[in-house]
Amino acid sequence: MGLNPIPLALFEPRHGKLLALWEAGSPYRLDAQTLTTLGVKNFGDKFKGLPFSAHPLDDGQGGLWNFGVWYVGGEKQLLVYQVAPDDSIARMEVIELPQASYLHAFAQSENKLVFYISSCVYEEGETYIDAFKWRPELPSQLLVIDKADFKARQLHPLPAGFVFHFGQAIEKNDELSVQLCLYPNSAILTQGMKGLLTGERKTKTPHAELVTITVPLTVPLTAASKAQFAETLSSSARINRSGVMMEFPQFSQYIMGKKQTSGEKTFAEKTGGASAFAPLFGVGARSDSAVNSGSSSNFKYEAEAESESGLSNTLYCIHNAKDSSKHSADTLGDASYSEFYLGKGKIAEEPLYIPATEQHEAYLLMTWLDYHNAQSGLSLFRASDISAGPIASAQMNRVLPLGFHGCFIEA
Repeated sequence: MGLNPIPLALFEPRHGKLLALWEAGSPYRLDAQTLTTLGVKNFGDKFKGLPFSAHPLDDGQGGLWNFGVWYVGGEKQLLVYQVAPDDSIARMEVIELPQASYLHAFAQSENKLVFYISSCVYEEGETYIDAFKWRPELPSQLLVIDKADFKARQLHPLPAGFVFHFGQAIEKNDELSVQLCLYPNSAILTQGMKGLLTGERKTKTPHAELVTITVPLTVPLTAASKAQFAETLSSSARINRSGVMMEFPQFSQYIMGKKQTSGEKTFAEKTGGASAFAPLFGVGARSDSAVNSGSSSNFKYEAEAESESGLSNTLYCIHNAKDSSKHSADTLGDASYSEFYLGKGKIAEEPLYIPATEQHEAYLLMTWLDYHNAQSGLSLFRASDISAGPIASAQMNRVLPLGFHGCFIEA
C-alpha cells in the first residue's frame, strides 16, 4: 500500500473481506484470514478513488454511513454518503463547509449525522499534515445533518477546538447531545503526528477531554436562511466538561438500529436505551506517581502530570447515571467513572468493545506495549467491572509496533 501518512483502521468484514481504511482515498480490501492485500475497494465506476474516512458507521440496514473531504484547489467540500448493502453508493451529497477543517470521524444519533468542524484548517504544506494549520480565530462549529435528507442541516458555532474521535449521540427533548474527545488546540496533529512520521522526539501536547455538547434540534439550515440561522444559533450550544482525559471511545452500538441480541436488549434497558448514554470506554494517560499517591492529577486539563511515556496507560469506563452495574466508581465533576491502571512502562492501545450475546457478557479487548520488558500483550476485561482488572491476559517477548484502530472478528 506504500507509505501512508494518515492513520489506518481495520473495519469488520463486509462480504467476507476486511477493509483497511485511510482518509485520502478508497479503502483497501484484505483477506480476513491471511491479511493479504486484495486491491482497492470499488464502489462503482462513478466513484473510483472516492475519499472514504477511516470511521464508517453502520446504518442498521446492512449498509454504511461515511464521508470524505475534497480540499484540492481551494475547495472546502464535505462528501456525505450512504452505502447500500451491496456496497453501491445509494446517496451522496456535496456540502460546502465554512472552512476546510481536518475531519477524522463523525457520530450518529437515531436520525442525525454529527460532524465537528474544527479550527484546524487545510492551507499549504510539503505534506498532507503540514498543510493543516491551527487558526483559533476561526470558530469551530457543530454540523448536524438529517439522515433522511442530507440537505436538511444545522450549523452551531463553538469555541475554537480540535477533535479526532466521537462517542455517542442521542436525541431527547428536542435536543441533540454528542460525546467527543476535545483538544484545546491541534498540536496533537500538527506537532505530535508530524514527529511520529519523521522520527523526531515526541513533544508534549495537550490531551483530549471527554465533553458532551448539546444543541437544539431547530429548523434545518437552508442556503437562503444561512445568515439568519447563524445569528439565531450563535450561543445555542452547551458544553459539559467531564474532567476526564481520554481518547479512543468505545461503546455498545445498539443505538444504531441493529438487530439486538437478548444481552444487548438487557444492556439497553439498564442504560436508558437510545435516549440516554450507555457506559463509554476509553484510554488516557495517568501520572504513574499519582496512581501510587491516590491523586487524580491525570485530570488536569493541560496534563502537567504525565505518564512516564506521555501516552495512555489507563483504561476508563464513564458510567451513565442509569447504569446499575457500577463497580468501584469514583466521581469527578459530573462524571462517574471506573479505571484500571496498566502499570509503569506500559502503553495502552485502543480498547475494542465486544457486545454481549446469548452465550457471554460484554467484554473489552485491549492490546498494550510494555517497553520496560520489551513485551507486547493482550488483555480481556469484563465491561461490567474493568476496575477488577483483566480476566485473561497473554504476552509475547517481542515488541509489536503501536497502532491506531482495529476490529474484533469472532472465531
